[in-house]
Amino acid sequence: MTSGKRTKRSRAAFEQGRVETFGELSRPLPAPTVPGEGHWSWESQAKQYPATHEPGVIVGRVDALVGQLQPNDPNVPEIAVSAVVDTMLVYDLSRELVGILCHYPDEIAIRFHGGEAIVLEEAGNVSMWVRPDRRRCGVGCSLLAACDALWHPNWWAQRYTRGGHALISAYLRQAHE
Repeated sequence: MTSGKRTKRSRAAFEQGRVETFGELSRPLPAPTVPGEGHWSWESQAKQYPATHEPGVIVGRVDALVGQLQPNDPNVPEIAVSAVVDTMLVYDLSRELVGILCHYPDEIAIRFHGGEAIVLEEAGNVSMWVRPDRRRCGVGCSLLAACDALWHPNWWAQRYTRGGHALISAYLRQAHE
């Protein structure tokens, strides 16, 4: 028997057009294709936000995210990017930043004079980081649930690390039960 809360989540996903049938919630996600911990480290992301704040979750929109991004991959150069990004930050009881989730409402791309572009994020993508010493403590699941409620991402259109794939698979199984 299914709990009312989980049935409502499944029905909401169906009604919002994120899935065509209730059964689609149980179909497999795309295989992980993002190597290791991803292209951007926790440190490279955390330095863009206040390190301390009152405990809780802060949701906002960054209208001009401009800065030098330093990827983990030495073959990827530092780049400066401007974008509109929906953000969700989690601060623990010690007032420290422990979780970051970014939702990209629009495509983020680096455009070159010849018309070529490198797409960094497609519209609707979600990226998430949890401070390494706070993983497997519920921070990621809380961020996913809040993201799902606010922005209704298509989880089958995302790219995943192995850890991200395991996390969202477990989240979707729980939502479907």
